Amino acid sequence: MIVQSALIQNIVFFPLVLGIYLSYKILKTTDLTVDGSFVLGGAIYARLLFEGVSPSVAFLAALLGGFLAGAGVALIQYKDRINALIAGILALFMLYSINFQVMGRPNINLYTLPTIVNDYGEKMVLMVAFLSPMFLLLVLLSPLGLKLRGIGLNKNLARRIGLPVETLRILGLGLSNALASFCGVLSCQI
Repeated sequence: MIVQSALIQNIVFFPLVLGIYLSYKILKTTDLTVDGSFVLGGAIYARLLFEGVSPSVAFLAALLGGFLAGAGVALIQYKDRINALIAGILALFMLYSINFQVMGRPNINLYTLPTIVNDYGEKMVLMVAFLSPMFLLLVLLSPLGLKLRGIGLNKNLARRIGLPVETLRILGLGLSNALASFCGVLSCQI
C-alpha cells in the first residue's frame, strides 16, 4: 500500500520533468515559468470544478492555460527582446498573482467534487501520466520535434535554412508549460 502510494506520487510528476527537459535540454532556454504553470494548472482545474464545470473540460482549460503562459513568455522574449532568464522571472511573479486571482481564495477543497480520479479511477490517471513520456517521444521524433531540436542546437543555422525560429520557440515553450500544467492538474487530484 505504501509502495503503491509512493509510486503514484512519483509517476504523477513525469509530465513536469518532461516539460522541464523540453525547455532546458531540447530548446536550450532557461524557462522558470514551469513553476508558475504547475500551480496555474491546478488552480484553473480546481476553480472550474468548484464552479461546476465537467472535469474533462476543466482539464483541457488547465492545459490551455499552461500553454498560454509558456507562449506568453516566449512572446515577451521575442517582442520585447528580454533575456530568457529575466522573462521567466517576470512571468513567474506574474503567475503567482494570476494564480491567486484564478482561485479567488487561498485553498479549494476537492474532496466532495467529482474529479478525473473519481470518474475514471487512479489507474486511468496512472496510465495517462505514464503515457506522457511516450507522447513527448513521439513529438520529438516527428518533423516538429526535429525542428525544435534543431533550433535548440543551432538557432542561427536553423534561421538560415528557413525555419521559423520564433514560432517554433513559442510552440515549444507552450508545450513545455502545458506539460507542467498537466502535472499540476494530476497532483491537485492526488
